[in-house]
Amino acid sequence: MTVADSKPENPLEEALAAAATDPARRPDFYRAFLSAKIYVIDERPGLHPMRSGVLEQGTELLLRSIDVEGTPHVPVFSSITKLQNFVQHGSRYLAMQCSGFLPIIKGSAVLLNPASDFGKQFTPAEIAALIDGSIFAPQSSRVTPQPEEVFLGQPAEYPTHVTEALARYFRRRSDVRAAYLALFSNPATGDPPHALIGVDTTGPWREIVGEAGLVLGGVCRPGEFVDFMQLDKSGVSDYLRGTEPFYKKRILGLF
Repeated sequence: MTVADSKPENPLEEALAAAATDPARRPDFYRAFLSAKIYVIDERPGLHPMRSGVLEQGTELLLRSIDVEGTPHVPVFSSITKLQNFVQHGSRYLAMQCSGFLPIIKGSAVLLNPASDFGKQFTPAEIAALIDGSIFAPQSSRVTPQPEEVFLGQPAEYPTHVTEALARYFRRRSDVRAAYLALFSNPATGDPPHALIGVDTTGPWREIVGEAGLVLGGVCRPGEFVDFMQLDKSGVSDYLRGTEPFYKKRILGLF
């Protein structure tokens, strides 16, 4: 994503502008993208330029493709204005619901709003995850079949780049009451020590963790690993509750 100075024309462009500067807004952007109407350049021969049309079932499309660092991408646009800023001559365009368009070009990379102040590249894997909804799900999960000995502590260097972004995301949810951080190590997994985020919430756990993962994708450093757990009655939860939360829901009227 790039930095923009033009005024957004619709909710998708507003979400893109917000996500470009704040990773905590990434989940909102992906949902806005899926629900938006997008515009694509139709290069079927013999058609009138710059005129929209209605596709019949079974129509074979011929869409514009552009090269980005050696990889072909399908350019899509959030508005006719963004499309017109990109094309150098009269072109025919198609307006489609994004959720219906993505399955058509599954397996292709996509570039939203090329040559605009804001843009977003989507890999084929990202497009597939948007289609099946897995982009909003946790990357992986683990349930311990029996008690395990783990080591907990506070990091010598607190990862504020992680906690500040997550706090901004949690602030946008009414169902997250508090969040805590510890340095966590589990010899049974063989993973190196990493951050563990404990979340006190009444909300849908998989959705919260999946969206928090999207937020972390914009702030985590190479090789940095973060786990999440929902606070319960375990000893790990007791330890986390005994630390200072990096996020705590404000109750109106109290300070």
